[in-house]
Amino acid sequence: MESVVVMVDSMNQEAEFNRIASEEFAREYECETGHRLRFKETGKPFPDAILETSEGATVRAEFVSIVLPFVWQEGAYFCKYRDRFYEALRQDRPRYQTVRIRLQISSSVVDSLRPYRLPHVDGAEGKKLVAEFRNLLAQHLDILRASYGHLIKDIASDAAQVSSTLLKYFNAIIVWDTSKDHPRKLHPEDPVIEPPIVIYREDELPRDESSEGCRIPGGLPSTTHVKSSRETTLRRACYVR
Repeated sequence: MESVVVMVDSMNQEAEFNRIASEEFAREYECETGHRLRFKETGKPFPDAILETSEGATVRAEFVSIVLPFVWQEGAYFCKYRDRFYEALRQDRPRYQTVRIRLQISSSVVDSLRPYRLPHVDGAEGKKLVAEFRNLLAQHLDILRASYGHLIKDIASDAAQVSSTLLKYFNAIIVWDTSKDHPRKLHPEDPVIEPPIVIYREDELPRDESSEGCRIPGGLPSTTHVKSSRETTLRRACYVR
């Protein structure tokens, strides 16, 4: 899920957030489908944004505002694993310098108490998880790059066995191309490891009776953003099943 943080203190900044969210959504949608969307304008006041397809059709997008306190806790917790993933892949530089990587949290983890818990990153199980992540990329990078999104158990006939620890916590992976000079790179020869995709249960999403959710016609992936009084984070809700 792509994350963008901006300050939201006025209507003008709210419009700026919707513009940033729309452009980020359009980039991700093109990665997934090959079809291009272009930000056209923000709504006045509805919808949040209006986008346009390459054929000139209009897409009206309304973003859902939700507050999930555990999202921030889970994001901070995953950062410890992301650091270990980078350390593990450093041995293989520069093989992954043009890829972005995103894991998807498994349903069994989502169904547990939130915020979710991963094994201690420096414990035996945590080290095994990191090693299996590295081996998955090393052995199947070409397969992973060939299409957008894979269930880990289906990548190879022995995947369930050789990635058993990884599969306890992550059930899918997305790998796609990126530039060598991506602004969030820690090192020019490193990949970009994104925050994980998390599937939220319906009972975790507060209902707003005045909102119909993400009104995006045509089956496009939905976009959800999480707002607080100090910052706003865009999160894509696009799942591999």
